Amino acid sequence: MGIWIRSQNRKILGQYNRFYVSPNYKMIGCDNSNSNDNIYDELGLYSTSEKLTKVLDMIQDFIKNTYISVPCGNGISQKVIQNSNCKIFEMPQDYEVSLYD
Repeated sequence: MGIWIRSQNRKILGQYNRFYVSPNYKMIGCDNSNSNDNIYDELGLYSTSEKLTKVLDMIQDFIKNTYISVPCGNGISQKVIQNSNCKIFEMPQDYEVSLYD
C-alpha cells in the first residue's frame, strides 16, 4: 500500500511506500512496487530538520485520515481508502510549513 504524492516542484506525481530524509533536509520517496528496482524521487526540500519532521507528521496524519482497516476474515484486515475520491498529498513549500500550529 502506497500513497499518492505530488512533489513540491509539482513535476512528479507518484505512489510511494517509504520516505527518507537526506542530511540536507530533502524528503525522498521510494516506490518499490517493482521488486527488482527501487525508484527514489526527491519530493521536497526544507530549510530545517524541524520543518521536515513537521511534513513527515503531515504525511502520517494524511495516511491516518485516508485509510481504514477492513476485516477480511480469519483475523486479517486490509487497508482501504475511506471513500472513492482519489486522495493525493501535495508536498508543501518550505514557507508554508509552520512550526507553531
